[in-house]
Amino acid sequence: MNDGYYPGAIKRINKHAYFLGNRGFGALVMHIAADNSRKGGDDYLGGTPTKSAHWFVNKDGSVKQYVSVNNSAWANGASMRADGKWTDPSGHVIKPKWSGLRPGVNPNWYTVSMEHQGNPADVWTAPMFATTVQLMKWLAPIKGVAWWIPGQNLIGHCDISPIDRPFCPGPHCNYQALALAANARRMV
Repeated sequence: MNDGYYPGAIKRINKHAYFLGNRGFGALVMHIAADNSRKGGDDYLGGTPTKSAHWFVNKDGSVKQYVSVNNSAWANGASMRADGKWTDPSGHVIKPKWSGLRPGVNPNWYTVSMEHQGNPADVWTAPMFATTVQLMKWLAPIKGVAWWIPGQNLIGHCDISPIDRPFCPGPHCNYQALALAANARRMV
């Protein structure tokens, strides 16, 4: 059985901020750390009790993993109020663009989170792009993804949290190119 850890990642397990297990798979959510000083993500993903992500991809292509993909990280939270409106962790009423939200279920339960080093305006490096594609190829058979489809099972944090994270992961996250590369040839 797969332990949910990518073989090429450095393990930095966050023992505090995750849900044990998950409720299926809906999407891979791209993020940008929005701070170049966060090399590797350890300062805010490695041990904080309030947030986590599955992976952190550096500009040099190295990757760290904080949560198994068999569990649910705390990176894409949204809650549904009794009146049927979604709210983000800051309490703002939101209208997420992603159509894959499940009524009343926090999306952390059925998404996988991939943080990237940098700021929203940064152009992605070739090594960062390549590592992201390799992670997508590895993840696809584990989560039963036949094809990566932008806007459906490949989205940005902005698609869930349009007020708190309207620029995450930024305009240089090329979902079409990522999907094309990840769908072209799967890892064996």
